[in-house]
Amino acid sequence: MKSVTEIVRKKFGDQSPIFAYFLMNYAASMGNLGQAKAALPLLEQSEKIMRPQEKEPVSNDYIGVLRNLGTCHEHLGNKKKALRFYEKALTLSQKNADTENGLYSFLLIAVADLQSSNGKPKKAFARYVAADSVYRRLTDRSFSVLSDAGREAFLESIRPEMERWHTFAWRNVKRFLKSPVCCSTTNCRKKAS
Repeated sequence: MKSVTEIVRKKFGDQSPIFAYFLMNYAASMGNLGQAKAALPLLEQSEKIMRPQEKEPVSNDYIGVLRNLGTCHEHLGNKKKALRFYEKALTLSQKNADTENGLYSFLLIAVADLQSSNGKPKKAFARYVAADSVYRRLTDRSFSVLSDAGREAFLESIRPEMERWHTFAWRNVKRFLKSPVCCSTTNCRKKAS
């Protein structure tokens, strides 16, 4: 991966968004291999290159680098910095109206985990419920596409497993005993704020 990143740098230049994308992926793989300290300056470099100028649209790659910076800081024990990066990425996703994907759901869960560990279970619970809602909508769409594609046999083979799955929020409800019991994400958001 390092050699590919170097080839891209030579071809496109060290200020190219393409290079920044490859650099982000290289740094993320380093972080996943337990080398978060070495990955951090590479992610910071990638963020600097990708950072949008004023009035420029925010790319999903930029949101991704913010997510990776949050993950890296979390691995290094810098939970406040991690939370800032995750929350910034969440805010930018919402501004882009890009909230129906796995990245957005990951960000909701990451923020919830940090809020929970910081003694804010009500806010965390609302985020977990919101993340679960996104995953459920994405799963429903995936099942619909598979069904439309004539993959009913495949669907039947995985349906028992799907029925055993429980949402993250409800599996971990004991962690949030002081949280309000509510029947909709909207109510959770109102009560958590």
